[in-house]
Amino acid sequence: ACSPCPPDTFEAAGGATSANDCQACPLNSNTRARRGQVSFLACECDERFYAATTATSVSCVTCPRGAVCGDGNCALRGANQTCERTEGAERIAGVWSRGSEEERFVLEECGAGYSLVRSADGTASGLFDHDAQECRKCSEQTEYIINPNGDQCQKCPRGLECFGNDAFRPQVAGSTWEVNGSLFVLRGCPQGYSVLSEDGGEFSAEVQRCVPCPAGFECITETCQECRRCLPGSFKDVGGTQACSPCPPDTFEAAGGATSANDCQACPLNSNTRARRGQVSFLACECDERFYAATTATSVSCVTCPRGAVCGDGNCALRGANQTCERTEGAERIAGVWSRGSEEERFVLEECGAGYSLVRSADGTASGLFDHDAQECRKCSEQTEYIINPNGDQCQKCPRGLECFGNDAFRPQVAGSTWEVNGSLFVLRGCPQGYSVLSEDGGEFSAEVQRCVPCPAGFECITETCQECRRCLPGSFKDVGGTQACSPCPP
Repeated sequence: ACSPCPPDTFEAAGGATSANDCQACPLNSNTRARRGQVSFLACECDERFYAATTATSVSCVTCPRGAVCGDGNCALRGANQTCERTEGAERIAGVWSRGSEEERFVLEECGAGYSLVRSADGTASGLFDHDAQECRKCSEQTEYIINPNGDQCQKCPRGLECFGNDAFRPQVAGSTWEVNGSLFVLRGCPQGYSVLSEDGGEFSAEVQRCVPCPAGFECITETCQECRRCLPGSFKDVGGTQACSPCPPDTFEAAGGATSANDCQACPLNSNTRARRGQVSFLACECDERFYAATTATSVSCVTCPRGAVCGDGNCALRGANQTCERTEGAERIAGVWSRGSEEERFVLEECGAGYSLVRSADGTASGLFDHDAQECRKCSEQTEYIINPNGDQCQKCPRGLECFGNDAFRPQVAGSTWEVNGSLFVLRGCPQGYSVLSEDGGEFSAEVQRCVPCPAGFECITETCQECRRCLPGSFKDVGGTQACSPCPP
């Protein structure tokens, strides 16, 4: 009888006269030890291959990577495209199809959470490579994918929690993310954060996250892109989402970006900010009531108020532009003309008005060693003193022969007496008839004792202007002091 063709062969025509007429199965296929097979369709591909069949032939094609089961079998061998698992059959990922002539499989698309691969470079758009085809699953902890059929799995940005597909959860609530091509891009952060999206000066999708503003910086808008330096007058000593804090009272900060309360400079000695916080310049430091500000372009110092500018309540009148003191009846300007240089430095008392003595030194004069704190227009007593030149003289005691008014006006106690100015003094030059000039005390000139005194008994002055009384001439007498002339001796 005819013998069956051996395993892994077939013979379709009949009348074979030799085992060599039995054709071998295609490469990578076999008949599963069956003999006497009559068609190439009896040749089954090995487990790691699938059959690409036409009407006249079959070839065993290497299983694409995405269709290889865990046990090495190719899922494309069966119509259901499944792999056997302990818990049952499981369909492989993706939609696999082939032409009407039952040729090679092509992976058409993948589902959410997978990346379509059709080339050796791991993309869907590179040079087609049948064996490289797969739906590559993205890591559910560290990756995401927006378009499974065009994108690759992307590393999850540090600012997101990813789930391996196009779903995500921001690490910082309120951060704003949007799709840009195949990437999630961070567009904005909530208050107190800035967008970090660069690594080494270049955009990095992976590093994207919202980071709290560092010390010295803040973002107080509703949506933040970047943190800005703390404004002048404020500081922030630790990194975080909080806003910068205002500098405490009696301090100021001019530069901005302060990282410590110690960067807020203390007001100059004897000044304060009147409990105001967040001041940006030394100009916000107001001198205490008993001081005034000596200000330059870069600094301020609080200077002790000169004696002549201290008001009755202790305030310094030089603190205000009007140089006034508050009185019950209203504001009153202090005496004298006070001025200072263009750089707003210390006040100097330039001149005083009538009835005042200009004092610029501790010795009470205008010409002694200058003493800023001693400056004043010292008022002369309206009953007991006078002054001729307020800006060079001191207040002088009123001579006994005058009635004084505290300035350069006077009224002689004896009508007709003659007075003239000599330097800073009123000097008695002559008296009317019956008087003599008294201007010495203990043999020395005394401005204070100056006066016209009636001639004593035995003396007279009968000239129109008298300097001194002379003895009564022989043949005359005067028995009581007075302005009368001597009388002739009786018959």
